[in-house]
Amino acid sequence: MVVEGERKDPANLATNGGSTRLPYSSFYQAIDLPDGLDNNKIRCRLHDGMLDVQLPIAETMKSRQVAIQSS
Repeated sequence: MVVEGERKDPANLATNGGSTRLPYSSFYQAIDLPDGLDNNKIRCRLHDGMLDVQLPIAETMKSRQVAIQSS
């Protein structure tokens, strides 16, 4: 998974000799994801400057209960 972005802030315009510069910042982060995720249900949400990433586990990888029979 790759997360990347760029921020441009027009509220803090800087002028220098008749030209205008926009302060900005950018980021790039590559993250190795484990096997067993349900890639079709991955969700991302940006709120209050925080990125919330939900990585659900595939049904086939979830633990299950098996009944143990005794004789």
